[in-house]
Amino acid sequence: MIHFAIELLGSLPADVEVPQIDPDFSAPFMVGVQTVVSYILGAALVIMFGILIVAVASLGFKSIVPERMQSWAGENVATVAIATIILGSISGIFAWLVNFNFGF
Repeated sequence: MIHFAIELLGSLPADVEVPQIDPDFSAPFMVGVQTVVSYILGAALVIMFGILIVAVASLGFKSIVPERMQSWAGENVATVAIATIILGSISGIFAWLVNFNFGF
């Protein structure tokens, strides 16, 4: 039995061509996922950028903005800026990976 298996393995061709397998990003499901993810990332980035503008503006206009908003902006402006930068980086990497515009 073992001798038969060794002879069978020896008779198989040694060089087998394996085709290159690439993901198909044009499949209907993948296009839908890319669209939904890009809209979510784009909307989140616009919202975070708006929050960053409000936080910086509330620090700049001290006579108009209430004290509570100034204290919130003073405590969280660095966190909001870092979150906006990270979200922008994720959005850019996603767009680069799937070669997809953000639908706007």
